[in-house]
Amino acid sequence: MQKQSKTNTEPKTNPIRKQDSPIPQEKPKMRLKSRGSDIFTQHTFKSDVNSDMHNISFQRYKPQIVRRKHTHIYRNYNARGKEIFETTPVGGHYHDVVTKDADGNQLLDANGFPTVKCGPPMRIVTRKRPDGATYKVREKVYFTDEKMEKGFDEHTHKFTYEGSEEISSDKKKTQMLKDRATLRETMGDALDNAKIIDHTPAPLTAEDGWTITEIV
Repeated sequence: MQKQSKTNTEPKTNPIRKQDSPIPQEKPKMRLKSRGSDIFTQHTFKSDVNSDMHNISFQRYKPQIVRRKHTHIYRNYNARGKEIFETTPVGGHYHDVVTKDADGNQLLDANGFPTVKCGPPMRIVTRKRPDGATYKVREKVYFTDEKMEKGFDEHTHKFTYEGSEEISSDKKKTQMLKDRATLRETMGDALDNAKIIDHTPAPLTAEDGWTITEIV
């Protein structure tokens, strides 16, 4: 009678030889995610005083245009350190700003200081699609009369360079809040002391059905 040999079902392993040593594990380096204050150079510009065209009529196609004197402030970085190309909004509009020439160089005035140029006033309005969904668009400021003719506000500003400084994003946010408060106070004083007189600026005329006044 033959003896049955026992089979080992356990997997064979190669024991670590004495001359082998474990692979050393590299100690992980500390990694951080931060929202720290980025430092950047901020240029500040202030516009001259000019008048916009504001519709105070409650009737859709019977605009009553009021001229309001105002100014804008432009800084080339927002509170998060992102470069921006538009002024602070005033009276429901803002201006797109050009800071560089066609070669990508900073625009300079006659004295070698930074300068900027702006286009006509722009606004952001909400439109509705046929399915009821809404969306926002950027467009020029205009008004439509009973003849469905559009009158555009084409006013612009010249800007004065106020200075530059290295600033952090935290400090920029604080400054932005101060600027908003200053603009509100300025516009409030202007409207409280305003005198309304008849005025008919081109291209909108009374003959075309426009009612136009001016705040001085």
